[in-house]
Amino acid sequence: MPKNLGPCNVLNCEAKDVLFRRFTKYGLSNDIIEDNLIANDDIIEDNLIAIEDDNINTEFKLSELLKSSIDDNMINLDNWSNINVEVQDSVVLLSKSHFNCLITKIKEMQIKVNEYENNNQFRNKFELLSALLYKRQRNLNLNIELDPEDFKNMIEENEPKLKGFFDELIYIFLTSQTHNRSENVIENAKKSLVGFCYLLAGLKNQRNNSLQLEIGLYLSASGATVECIDIMSRLGISVCYKILERYKKVIFSKHNEKINNYFEENTEKLIPFNIDDFHGIYSFRQPNTTTLSTACHMATCVSKTIKDSKAVPAYVDGIPVHNPKNIEADRIIKYLNDEYFSSLSISYNEKKYSWLKNNIVTFEQFDRLELLIKWV
Repeated sequence: MPKNLGPCNVLNCEAKDVLFRRFTKYGLSNDIIEDNLIANDDIIEDNLIAIEDDNINTEFKLSELLKSSIDDNMINLDNWSNINVEVQDSVVLLSKSHFNCLITKIKEMQIKVNEYENNNQFRNKFELLSALLYKRQRNLNLNIELDPEDFKNMIEENEPKLKGFFDELIYIFLTSQTHNRSENVIENAKKSLVGFCYLLAGLKNQRNNSLQLEIGLYLSASGATVECIDIMSRLGISVCYKILERYKKVIFSKHNEKINNYFEENTEKLIPFNIDDFHGIYSFRQPNTTTLSTACHMATCVSKTIKDSKAVPAYVDGIPVHNPKNIEADRIIKYLNDEYFSSLSISYNEKKYSWLKNNIVTFEQFDRLELLIKWV
């Protein structure tokens, strides 16, 4: 192709420079994308610009058009190189085969967008869960909820956007364990999943450590050493020993207030109260890193509210509920001899035969002791 020696074809151009450049097909494509090609007829006329091709109808690859309109060089547009677009003045033409290819690629992009949004949705839900657990611990001073069903109801009632989130976790982590497994195994797996939620929330925010505090207290009460508790803290399972000691002091300072509030809130309910004295003098005297001796002298006080049971009134029809004779040893001996000893003296095999005789094949674990006395 001969060199362009001029003259310049732009109207009213007085430039004396001898260097000239042709207005190429590539320059035309850039101007089409930027909507700057021949925008004003008063400045440039159609026949005043020299173009390499006499035919202004040109064909471009879609990837070239996208690259000219996108500044981000990190985007890979090679996937669009097999789609050709024909530009004819203000009309864009696309063949049927290339149009179908374009639709297919758009669908593929939409699938990837949906996957990205689902991943973000899971992350956003977990952030909501972490914020909710933090609020319950730090702002409302509420205890942790380890029952799977209660935990699910708690998060859904307090944050409607978490509705179905715990079921989604069960589907992800426990689907393979539900086949040919007993209900107890599945229930224990759900409890582990609840603990997993608390531990992950603690990894996201170190102050969200309600479960880690409970585990640390259990380790300390079980006689775990300082080194053991600190190692569990590094694993994210427990808090460190220093935090645990500070938390113990907080529990001690608020213990009386908490007990008083508990009884005030349940004054209308039946609350059995048990006291148990314990003296463990048979122990190892050799000291270790945490204690000097394992001898124990303590009194355990246990009170538990019975649901759906009202408190026993002190007087019923003028008769006091308390026995004026206090403890009647004769009555205790009489009932033990007449009603209980005769039942307890029966062997387990005889009891088992009576269960089968009365069609008792399965029963709850906590009913077994009662059944030893009930079925004679």
